[in-house]
Order: sequence, then structure tokens, then C-alpha cells
Amino acid sequence: MSESLLVHLFQLLPLVIAAAAGALIAPALKLERATAACLAMLVVALLSGAYFVIVGSSPWRWLLLLPPAALWLAPWVQVPFKLYHRPLAKQPHEVEPFDPERHALRGDLLAWMEETAAALEREGFVRVDDVAILLGAGGVVSRLILMDHAADAARAGIHGYPPRLHTLDHALSLSTVLADGRWLAVSNGLDPSPLPRLREMVGAPLPEVRDAASVLAVFRRFVREIGGDQPRSLPPGTDAKSSFAANLAHTRAQLLERGWYRPMPGGDRMSVRAALFAGWSRLFPVRQIRMLGMRREQDGLLRRLGIRATRAPEPWPVRWWLSFGGLQVVGAVALLAFGVAWPWLANAGGIGSLAGLGMAMRADSVVPERLPGDFSVPADFPGAVAALERLAGAKAQRLIADDGLSGAPTDAMRVPIAKRRIDGLLAAAQPKFLARGFVLFHTQEFSGVHGEPEALAIFPSRDPIDAVLKVNTNGDNYGIGTPEVAAWLREVNREHPFTITSAGFDYVEGRFVRPLTEAEARALAARVARFCPDVVSQGTGSVAALAREMRRKRGLYCWWD
Repeated sequence: MSESLLVHLFQLLPLVIAAAAGALIAPALKLERATAACLAMLVVALLSGAYFVIVGSSPWRWLLLLPPAALWLAPWVQVPFKLYHRPLAKQPHEVEPFDPERHALRGDLLAWMEETAAALEREGFVRVDDVAILLGAGGVVSRLILMDHAADAARAGIHGYPPRLHTLDHALSLSTVLADGRWLAVSNGLDPSPLPRLREMVGAPLPEVRDAASVLAVFRRFVREIGGDQPRSLPPGTDAKSSFAANLAHTRAQLLERGWYRPMPGGDRMSVRAALFAGWSRLFPVRQIRMLGMRREQDGLLRRLGIRATRAPEPWPVRWWLSFGGLQVVGAVALLAFGVAWPWLANAGGIGSLAGLGMAMRADSVVPERLPGDFSVPADFPGAVAALERLAGAKAQRLIADDGLSGAPTDAMRVPIAKRRIDGLLAAAQPKFLARGFVLFHTQEFSGVHGEPEALAIFPSRDPIDAVLKVNTNGDNYGIGTPEVAAWLREVNREHPFTITSAGFDYVEGRFVRPLTEAEARALAARVARFCPDVVSQGTGSVAALAREMRRKRGLYCWWD
């Protein structure tokens, strides 16, 4: 494994730690461990400008984004998969007489069911059954009050459901059978059927008509419109259990014939088409589209029959569209779109760049030192060193560059100088020395190690970036050598001209020729954070803060700890 790869893996260590922490706390947050791990890594990447930039510029960013996106979209695969492999019920649901003491349903739901039953009784309906339908383990039940109207040959079903299984926990359905074999049914249930209508079924959905009187009025006119004066009969079955058995057998036979069910040794199962249709009909956007179709069919029916029915208030559109998995789809799509835009955001300086830097550029705070009126720089190197000695008031010494051991002499010279004079003297003298072919810069090489004061270094060259070559500036702990540092600085210099003001074994500092705009500062700060992350992770704390500092000081700074 290469040293560079090890360095990059080490840079991503905080993200790995965040992933482990997210997975540990996932149960407390009621999240999947993989989702929590990815979200934790995203939080660290977004809040830390350095990691945001490093990860954002890497093709591996999708390793953070794809798992949560896939988990959010998993129901669209998981639900049909389960339906395809799950055996269908051979027998109808178990039922038993409803007992409010044993079968827990909400008090307001029970009250609505009794009020609806009383309203139908006033219209001539008679109760034929009142049962609890056992939906599974754990005592989960729904209630059904079955009522018949002998004269109208109409059957009513008053349904009460556990709230966690349905978006609406109550519904009223009415049905009858015509002499020609067609079944007419009206229901105000909100859940679209997961399977297609039977061939002989003629249904009318009323998802927004909630009161029993309106539903019954629509049913009676609908029957007259479709069936005319045909004789009618009650649907098969004399009670809930026999009714369920007859409906199950009839539905199974027809769906087997139409290819929606497939016979298997262990019992019937859904076909691929049926599993996809039934699964997706419960989820965004198929469910919303089908419910819109139900509402349009309802409105057309009410207009055609001339009935003004009392309607439930329309759902809040945004919330309604984001239900049934809509929010998960929006989140997954947004996450994937963010993955596409991440490199652009990283180059622009991260999330903080969207709000702008919010700080005006301050006036230049560096005041050039006044040079003697007769000062000039000789054309020869010894003369240039002597001129620097006169300005600094100190004798020159050979510049010793750090080579990782005890240091190595160079062909550059260093002149000690008081720290308070460095910025002002550089601002005044650098251009004059450079014009004569000498690079002048500040260095802290061995400063304090052997008692040497800070110094100005000088060597023959017309390229200030050569300073990093003299002092072996590098980021070896990040796999970045001196040639790479020089190449990167030259690339930046082509877009944003600057002068090296200070350089050492593990740092380099420069000053831009012109002020940076906000956009330039954001983009350049992102590049700096990628090239030398320590400036952000151990310095400014964020890419946005680094951009503000670069713009305020008009400076470039790189440092590798």
C-alpha cells in the first residue's frame, strides 16, 4: 500500500469514527445502522470545511451518499419482493364476536361506528354481524359491523381499522348484486385497492364523502343509474365469515385466471406483475396518482348524479404529496443531486459559500518601512547581501535548510532581523531586490532551535516560488514533496499572482498582488484545504473562516503539521 494512500485513509479517519458512532446510536434514534452511519459521516463532512472539501473532490464521496439513498428507496424493492415470495392466505381472516373489553379500539372510532350504524338503521338497515377481525399476532384487530337492507338488497359494511395500518381508520361501504351478475359497490375508504377490480365489479369511490347519509344517497342513485329496474340480491354470505369465504374464493379464481396469482405447492402467490402493482400502489407516487384518480372519479359521479355531498376538508397538498414515502424519495433524490453538485460546492468553499462570506475586505494593514533615500540594490549577489545587511543592521550567515536531520547548508544567505520589522521591510524591499534578480523572503528555519533569531533570506532568482526549494518546504506527512509544493504554488500563482513572504520546512506564506473577491476567496480556500488540511482542521476550523482570513489579510498560508 502506497504512502499516499495511507495518508488519504488517515485523513478520512474522523469520518470512519463518525460512522462507528452513528451505528452505535442508531437504535436510540430508531434508524437503520447503515443509514445512521452515513448520516453521521455526512454531518462531520458538512460541518468541517476541510473534510467537506477533501471528500467532495473525491469519487469516493458516493460511498457516503449511496447507502442512505438506497435505504430510503428500499421499500420500492423490498415491499414487492416480500409480496412476491409470501404465500397468500388460504382461508379468510379469523373472526370472533366483537367485545369492546377485549378488542381495543379508540373510543372515538367506536363512537363513529355506532353513530353510522344508527344512521343506517333509521334508513331500514338491520345488523347481521358485529365481529372483530384478527389481523395477526399481538392482538391486532379491526372491527366490522355488517348490515343488510332486505327491501333494497343492499349490504353495508362499517369498518374500523387500527390507525397504524391505514391512513384512515374508518370507512363505510355499500354493495348489491344485479340480476345480470354485476356487483355495484360504493365506498368512502381512502386506500386504493392493491389489486385490479374484478370483471363484474362496478365501483364508485367517494374518498372525500364522510357522512353516512351522503354515501347512502350516492349509492341509491348510482344503483338506479347503472342497474335501472333490474332485480337485485344481497352479496353472498349470511354473516361476516361466510361473506369473507365467498369473496376470497371468487377473487382467487378470477385472479388466477388473469395471471395475477400463481399456484404454488405451498399455496398461491402473487405474480411479478401483481407484486409490483400491489407494492407500489401503497407508495409514492403511485398511491397519490391513484388517489387523485379516485377524487376525479368521485367528482364526476357527484356532478352526474346531481348530489351535493358534505366533504371532508382537502389535505394540505405538500404534506399529502410527501406522505406514503414521498419524503423518502425527495430525500434520496436530493442526496444524489448533492453528490453531483458536491465537487462544485467543494471548489466554491463548501456549504458556507452558499451564504457568502458576509465580510467586507479590510484595508491593507501592512505599512511598508521607509527605506533610505539613497538605497539601491547592486547587481551582484555579494553586493545584494551587503545591501540587505545595511537595511537589517546585522551580519549575514549561510542559510541552513532543514533536511530532516541536522540541516544542510544552501547557497542562500540569511540576515537576522527583529520580528516587528519583518512585514514592513519585506513590503518595501522585496520588489527592489526582485527587480535586480534576487528573491527576498522571511524564514523561521531553526529559529529557536539553536538560538538563532528570525531572519530574512536572500538568493539569486527571479522566481519567488524558488524559496520553497531552498528550504525544502514539504508536506511529507501527507505524501506531498517539495516539487509538488512548488508546482501547486505555481498553479495558484497563474490565477492569483502572489509573492512568497515566508517559507520553512513545513510551511509557506504568500501575499497576493491584488485583493481577492468573495468568490475567489471561497474557491481558493477550498483548494488550500484540500492541499494542506491542517490549515483548517488545526487552524481556522472551517473553509469559510479560512476564506475570510485570506481575504482580510490578502494572504496565502499553507502548513503541514
